[in-house]
Amino acid sequence: DGTLAVIVGDDCSVRVWDLTSAKPESLHGAAGNYGCFKDADFLSKDTLLVVGDDGMHRWQHGDNGWQRGERLTGKALEGLRLSDDRRWVIVWHEMQAQLFDLREQSESMNIDAKVGSVFDVALRPDGKYVVVAGNSNFPEVWSVSDRRLIARLRGHSGVVYSAAFSPTGEILATGGSDGRVMLWDAETWQRFSEVKTKNPYVYQVRFSS
Repeated sequence: DGTLAVIVGDDCSVRVWDLTSAKPESLHGAAGNYGCFKDADFLSKDTLLVVGDDGMHRWQHGDNGWQRGERLTGKALEGLRLSDDRRWVIVWHEMQAQLFDLREQSESMNIDAKVGSVFDVALRPDGKYVVVAGNSNFPEVWSVSDRRLIARLRGHSGVVYSAAFSPTGEILATGGSDGRVMLWDAETWQRFSEVKTKNPYVYQVRFSS
């Protein structure tokens, strides 16, 4: 409902801010018992999904604040991206990415991308394709149903830091160290437009909803 924001700090902590009162609330054990937190997102207003050194956990909000719940995986993780319907989550660490089905609470797909260190991932809103961007000029497109690589996107002249699908899933945007944002048809995977920014690096690309 837009009243809460979650912030992951460089001190390895996670804080949830109530935007109506401007008051933060920390997750218990943030920089101690559970190692370093790396990324977080809301499954619902009262449920967070958090990844870090201690794997991936659900956190629930109740009368005693935020409390850690079930562990979904114990692997150290760097980041996560949730599908719009909150059924799927993609997580990554170094050179590996995994797709989890949160409804079945199981790992659905291991993505052995050849992009070096993974910097970002994107899941098409219909859940059919995953795009992995990393320390490579060529982001990779993986089919979820076939569990295989179907395309390497050629066009960037430097590493690709970010990838994002439009809300309709018709367009993929990528940005990287060449200072360009490229737009791709998310069915044919052909590039149809690009923008040369005034910045030498593009670290994040996102669409409005």
